[in-house]
This record gives sequence, structure tokens and C-alpha cells, in this order.
Amino acid sequence: MALTRFAPAKINLSLLVGAPSREIGARFGHHPLNSLVCFCRELGDELHFENADDSSLKVRGEFADELVNQSDSVENNLIIKAARALQNHCGIAFGAKITLVKNLPIASGIGGGSADAAATLNALVELWDLKITTSDLAKIGEKLGSDVPICLQNKPAIMSGFGEKLEAAPKFPDIPILLANPLVACPTAAVYQEYDCQNKFTANHPAFHACENIDELVEMLSLMPNNLEPAAFALHPPVSQLMSELSGLCGQKLVRMSGSGASCFAVFETKAAAERAEAELERIYERKNQKIWARAAVIGGN
Repeated sequence: MALTRFAPAKINLSLLVGAPSREIGARFGHHPLNSLVCFCRELGDELHFENADDSSLKVRGEFADELVNQSDSVENNLIIKAARALQNHCGIAFGAKITLVKNLPIASGIGGGSADAAATLNALVELWDLKITTSDLAKIGEKLGSDVPICLQNKPAIMSGFGEKLEAAPKFPDIPILLANPLVACPTAAVYQEYDCQNKFTANHPAFHACENIDELVEMLSLMPNNLEPAAFALHPPVSQLMSELSGLCGQKLVRMSGSGASCFAVFETKAAAERAEAELERIYERKNQKIWARAAVIGGN
């Protein structure tokens, strides 16, 4: 038996981050947050699964080399960690041959690793015909990373607490975007450390509401920033430069960084407008003789 799964790019439409927890225990040093999270319809990684005696991972695709070079061992990849965790939880003696087609940039704030881990958990439950509750699967995911539970759910949601609390997102339309990355790795831990040093925490609890169109959504999101932007900009000037270039594109309605960066996005009225902006952004970076990864996409509405 063989399975194929799509692991969509995760987008933080908003991200409010509080001060790190000082409570002794598993949450010490972790940041409470509040984020409206959603997923791209056709932009993401692809994974293939086959039964095997043990779990293994091969990587190909546009960003395969970067992913392989990032780690000294395949066992450190979240995909293999997810497979091992599920094997241990369910007492499975066999494994799976896994192939990842890595289409998304590495350490880019769009949940590539978390989405891949979530797709792995969901696929292996089917491949191995496991009887496991949604709650238990979410607990396995939570131990792998704070974004994994929402990627398991794979639909728009409001994420709060330390990433473990999920509630349904209000109604909003499909969102055409231009998603771009300056091809600089932006490790999450370093961005949060810089955020702590800047000491500008938020305690806001935003009031999300249903939005009938793009303009209503943009108006709501304009009051809900991504608090990690200043930290990412301080560590990685190309991210700040990308935000500036996106802000100058014709037709953009909102520009924001996703997650801890380095990916940023601009919202447009239509996908055709986003596609025109993609071509323009690529021309801008070509003139500067700088690299850019840019894709017009559509975020699935609710």
C-alpha cells in the first residue's frame, strides 16, 4: 500500500506574543500567543509513504539540499521523529519508507516542518490502520512542536495558550496572496530570544469576527500585528527589505510576516493581481541581483 499526502504552507495572519512563562515545568520559557492561522490551498510540500520494515526518509525537491545540510542526522528531522513517536505510542514494530518533496523554503515561518510532521502522523495512521483518537494524536503532535496540532487539523483556527488551544476561526473569504522569502534562514529560537531582549510583550486578546470580504478582513487584521517582526528585522535585514518591497507593490492591501519569518506575504483582491505582483517582485530582485522565492497563492477561507 502507498499513500501521498499534501502538507500545505501555514500562514499566520496575525501573531500576538506574550512574555515568556516563568512557571517551573514544561512551559518554562515558552511564550503564550494568540494567532489566526490558515493554510494555502495548493502551495506546500508533498510526501509519499510505503510500508517498510523500519522508518526511513529520502528528500528531493527544490529545497532538498538545504534541508539535508541543516541537520547532521535524518533522525533529527521532524518527519522521522513523528513516525518514531507514533510507532512508540502504538507499539508498532514496523515502519514506513517516506519520501519528502521539499517545495517550501527552510526555517521560513510557514510551518513546513510542522506541516510535514502532521501529514506524516495522519498518513501513517491510515497506512498502518491504527486505532488512535484525535486527542491522542494531537498530544503526540504537541510534543513535536507547537504548530503541529493545528497542522494536524489543517483548517483555519485561532491558536492560543502555548499553541495547544485551538478554536474555530470566524468566517472569512479565500485570500489571494503573494508569499515571498528572501532565502535567508530565520530560526525560530533566535527570533524569540531577540524578542525577549527587546522586551516589548503584548497582553492583547483580539476580538476576531466574521468577515464577508477582503476589505473587512484587512481592516480587522490591521489591528492585530505580528509581534515578532521587529525581532526578525533586527536579526535579518533582508526580511525588513522584503517587507518594504512588498509594501510598494501595486494593489497590495496588507503586508505581514508569517510566524517568526523569513517568509512574508501581501494580500490582494484577486489571484491575478497577486500573480502580476509576483512577476514585478521578481523583476525588482533581478535588478538588485538578489535572490527571491515568490509564489502567488490562495489561502483557503473558512
